[in-house]
Amino acid sequence: MVVYNSFIELYKNKIISLVRAHPDWIRLDGALSGGNREIFGKFKYKNKIWKIHSDSHIEKLSIAYTKFLNGEDPFKETYTSKNKLLKLELKNNIGFKHLYIYLT
Repeated sequence: MVVYNSFIELYKNKIISLVRAHPDWIRLDGALSGGNREIFGKFKYKNKIWKIHSDSHIEKLSIAYTKFLNGEDPFKETYTSKNKLLKLELKNNIGFKHLYIYLT
């Protein structure tokens, strides 16, 4: 699997074309519910490689992309409560996270 040099590069190369092909999809996998730990893509961020799970919501990824384009870093590193895995979340996120990005 390709590891993109940045989130912006992954978004431009994979997510924009997915949204054009499936404008009604809410999630990267097109499903409406249920988990999906299939890896959609990988990218580099802060000298680490991160993976995006396919059940991530496109809207949340689009928010991150727009913030990067505006010169803001949208992500904060935190740990999962159960497994203590390092993950990325949106800063100042309100409501359900629907963003599943984990350290590889």
